[in-house]
Amino acid sequence: MGTVFRIHSIQQTGSRSWSIGLKLVAEGDQQLQTLMNHVRKDIGKRNDLSALAYLMLKMGHYDKAQEYNELFLKSLTENHPSIATTYSNMGLVHFKQGNYVEALNYYKKTLKIQLKSLPENHPSIAISYDNMGSVYNNQDNYVEALNYYKKTLEIRLKSSPENDPDIAITYNNMGLVHSKQGNYVEALNYHKKALEIQLKSLPENHPLFATTYSHMGSVHSNQGNYVEALNYHKKTLEIRLKSLPENHPDIARTYNHMGGVLDNQGNYVEALNYHKKALEIRLKSLPENHPDIAVAFWSIGSLYSEQGNHKEALEQLGKALHIALKSLPFNHRDVIGIRNSIKLVEQHS
Repeated sequence: MGTVFRIHSIQQTGSRSWSIGLKLVAEGDQQLQTLMNHVRKDIGKRNDLSALAYLMLKMGHYDKAQEYNELFLKSLTENHPSIATTYSNMGLVHFKQGNYVEALNYYKKTLKIQLKSLPENHPSIAISYDNMGSVYNNQDNYVEALNYYKKTLEIRLKSSPENDPDIAITYNNMGLVHSKQGNYVEALNYHKKALEIQLKSLPENHPLFATTYSHMGSVHSNQGNYVEALNYHKKTLEIRLKSLPENHPDIARTYNHMGGVLDNQGNYVEALNYHKKALEIRLKSLPENHPDIAVAFWSIGSLYSEQGNHKEALEQLGKALHIALKSLPFNHRDVIGIRNSIKLVEQHS
């Protein structure tokens, strides 16, 4: 099952109002109906272009999302209360596209407005801190990332119900940073906290479960627990195939993780198959210089290297480095990792 819903009508009903008609693909599937209700609740009663932009973002159509965000921003008057939210949404699209500097600029614009107009523990400020933490996390600035996630958590624990899914998101983000730092026990504890909240507050096929299972799978993989890791990534894939469009970047990420585990188990043929699936989706759904495309080429190149196909390995790794240098800082761990992989292949060629 590919998509959960389709847009069957878009109609302008006013100068800044649009009617967006959604249709569930599998009308008789109760799990999908429950998930659809959560999507509608997430969007709320908005009938403007920002709702359509948000929907496009959720479906992985980032160019369309940004197009609608820009149209909506142009329709707003100066000092309109929706400007901060629109900046935040535009930052999120840039983040998903791998444009981290641009994303951070929009998040800072958002925060500047919010700090002037909202109480200091307002949930919207927590969202901005969380978003900024995620940018720093992807830039490998872990100290700054944790600092912003802690600010986020502090506000959410004060202003949200104890089982609010947003608290789970923060726990997952903090776990991800600890995992990147090699603190796997601490990381797993945070992901378990997130899962505990989600089990109490979300329908079973909600995409946020997939995020938690994915993170837990990665931690187990880093600890060498490959069977457990693969089980979690399979859970992730099952949810994402049911709840996301077929070429959604999150599905590609799951294929990449599964390929990595199979690689570590020595199952190179199956691993290569998953990495190629990941690359195929990313080439269709992401900008050509997105860091995730570099990761896909890197994974494929590393597999060819392990199989002794050094010529093909160098070709794939060269593509990976070319993209990574365009989209990441020169000292980013992925850039360093790709360079090291190339050196290793050259030594054995």
